[in-house]
Amino acid sequence: MELKTLTAYEPVVREADNILYLQDEDGKDWYASQSLFSATKLKIAFTDDGIIRTADYDVSALWPFNMAVAEVTKKSVPAGFNIDGEWMYDGKKIIPAPVDHVARAEAKKQSLLSEVSQIISPLQDAVELGIATEEELALLTAMKTYRVLLGRVEPASAPDIDWPVKPE
Repeated sequence: MELKTLTAYEPVVREADNILYLQDEDGKDWYASQSLFSATKLKIAFTDDGIIRTADYDVSALWPFNMAVAEVTKKSVPAGFNIDGEWMYDGKKIIPAPVDHVARAEAKKQSLLSEVSQIISPLQDAVELGIATEEELALLTAMKTYRVLLGRVEPASAPDIDWPVKPE
């Protein structure tokens, strides 16, 4: 069983005012179609690019708004499968999603730089005010060194990056 991308629609007869009704591109109603799915297969909901965003053996546990839904047998679910954007549905089976290692490395670098800058800021304030403790001075030096090393990371060399270790 498979449903194409499900979007909101207004049915002729509403069972309740607080329900958002979904139908696929072929006009199949989400709620009416749930009984057509196998009880023993994994149901997956995926976006237009095939990336699997949610999955469950209980079809009613899914909320596939703006997603398509398909089902696969238990034996065809790959080891390590998750819904973290690392897997996709190719129309027949679950396969690993292509990974943009450079983009992930750039995002990680920016996140780590932001995090360390937030740590450095109050430590630097304490130094400028002349009230920094010896521990704060040592931590400030370590965090600044870490930030410089992060700045030298080249995301283009991903996935082979030796990330600097954050000081404790």
